Parts: sequence; structure tokens; C-alpha cells
Amino acid sequence: MADIAVVNKSVPSRHRSYLISNVAALDRIDVEAILGRAAYGIKITATATTDTIDFRLNNYIKLTAVDVNGNTSLERVWSLAAHFTTYRATGALEHVTEDGLRITSIDMVAMSLSAGLVVDIVVW
Repeated sequence: MADIAVVNKSVPSRHRSYLISNVAALDRIDVEAILGRAAYGIKITATATTDTIDFRLNNYIKLTAVDVNGNTSLERVWSLAAHFTTYRATGALEHVTEDGLRITSIDMVAMSLSAGLVVDIVVW
């Protein structure tokens, strides 16, 4: 299971940032629950430049559910729909998105690491 800690000034952003360490393949991270809002960017730290990290962004979605009595509620579900792009990070030790995105969740699809089984992610 991933660990979460505040790490201010760890990325070039004026926003509060959190380190999510020990992130493994198939981990699902609800960024909104950690930050209390969507993240403006992420940084993934690999163990070597040959590492390959596949992930999806923003696929933890809200759907309206209707129960047998006709009552409606908002439910959060992980979507595997084809319109959620799987991104691949490889060729560098750090992979940083541009600042100003709205990232609500990270779904770690697969990892091929040269050392260890986990990576670190910073969200801000």
C-alpha cells in the first residue's frame, strides 16, 4: 500500500504538494481525496531510465446510480473505458506533467522496473 506525506517545495509549483511513495503496479490513487481538490500536475520518479511505467489519468469517475426504490446518488467508480488513454513514462528518471492540468485520479496500469517494484509520485 502506498504511503502519503506532505513535501513542500519538491516541485516548481506554488501549490501544496504530497509525496505518494511505494506506488506499485495496479495501485489506484484518488488524488482528490489526498489533496482535497484535483491536482495541477504530477511527477513520477522511476528507478532507472530504462523503466517503463504505464498509467491512466482521471478515470475515477462519478456516475449517477439509481436504487430499486428510485433514489439517486452519486457513486465513484474506476472506469476502464477505451477513451481513457494509457500513458507510458520511460527514458528518464523523472516524468513531470506540465503545471495547470486537472488530475483527479491515477490508475497505475503496469510497471517494468529495473530495480524494485515501486515508484514515487508527487502530486500538487
